[in-house]
Amino acid sequence: MIVAVCVDNQNGLTFFGKRQSRDKEVIKDFMANSKGKAVISRFSETLFEGVNVRIDDDFMKSARKGEYCFVEDADITPYAKKIEKIIVYCWNRDYPASEYFTMPDGFVLESSSDFKGNSHDKITKQIFVREAKKNA
Repeated sequence: MIVAVCVDNQNGLTFFGKRQSRDKEVIKDFMANSKGKAVISRFSETLFEGVNVRIDDDFMKSARKGEYCFVEDADITPYAKKIEKIIVYCWNRDYPASEYFTMPDGFVLESSSDFKGNSHDKITKQIFVREAKKNA
């Protein structure tokens, strides 16, 4: 599975069960990348109104290889072995947060780019991939 998360400058995800922010351009980018293979939790449903996604509250457990998971309010580390790639959208702002994103071990930055969002002038998109294992 490929995981996408949205964070602030301190890796904050949510503030006492509420998302920090939303941005239509992030959703467009996520859907363009997923090519129709997206699964979300019920928590994220309002962000994807009118978009064809699979809704499953146990979505990271049920996600298949190559399927994109938009994660707002869950810890991805228990599913680290299933994760092929991690997309981090950073708001480039400081927001209050109570839950934080933790990058699982073994992932390295592959690329980073900025784009203009709907609610944010600059959103940084970072793509992390599994670190290649070195032969001894």
